[in-house]
Amino acid sequence: MRERYEGFLVAGQQVALRLRLRERAGVRVRYGYRRLHVLLRREGWPVNHKPVYRLYRDERLQMRAKTPRRHKSCRVRQEIPPAKRINDCWAMDFIRPGKPAGNALIESFNGRLPAECLNENWFLSLDGARRKVEAWRRHYNEERPHGSLGNLAPGELVRSAQACPA
Repeated sequence: MRERYEGFLVAGQQVALRLRLRERAGVRVRYGYRRLHVLLRREGWPVNHKPVYRLYRDERLQMRAKTPRRHKSCRVRQEIPPAKRINDCWAMDFIRPGKPAGNALIESFNGRLPAECLNENWFLSLDGARRKVEAWRRHYNEERPHGSLGNLAPGELVRSAQACPA
């Protein structure tokens, strides 16, 4: 019977997890419970996403709702010609004028940079802004879990690929 209940958190562990969750959510305001769950698992917390969600909800750590999209394009998207050589197409080649949805990868990043870095910091000088943006860039590439990479950071993915030669 003992093995069956080892996955559950006892009262003292729940308090510690609640405090750690609040601490992590205070540092990374734009992270939802799923990304915070990944960070907690990296720290060694053997916890499922369900208790993390329950504690996240109990602590009222919900992110604010995204602003609604107002004007959707009614134009039909044109077929993008494939690149014939290196540097033949750039990110801006994929984006219709005034319609940034042509390249979803760069637009995803362009949404995260202001939300997670620019809106969260107060810049008093250009040098201070450079330091804060560089610190965010390092965090984004070396620590931040990316859902499209199996909740690995890009740096972790590169290191794991180099460690396992094909």
